Amino acid sequence: MTEHESTSFAELVALAFTAEQEDAKTLWVPLAQQFDREGPEAAKEYLSSQRQLLATEVNKLLGQVKERIDE
Repeated sequence: MTEHESTSFAELVALAFTAEQEDAKTLWVPLAQQFDREGPEAAKEYLSSQRQLLATEVNKLLGQVKERIDE
């Protein structure tokens, strides 16, 4: 068995990022972990839920900006 065969996808993803890419790593590693645990459909669901959380946060922030502009 080669080293890559015993290494999980999430570990390979984590190793692909440098210290300067920590923000990207925090996005991709949980997705890869979900893929490892439950497969591609679960990873798609994870992405969908993260997309919804991001949209909600963006809308909240836009609302705050609009309130400040209207003051």
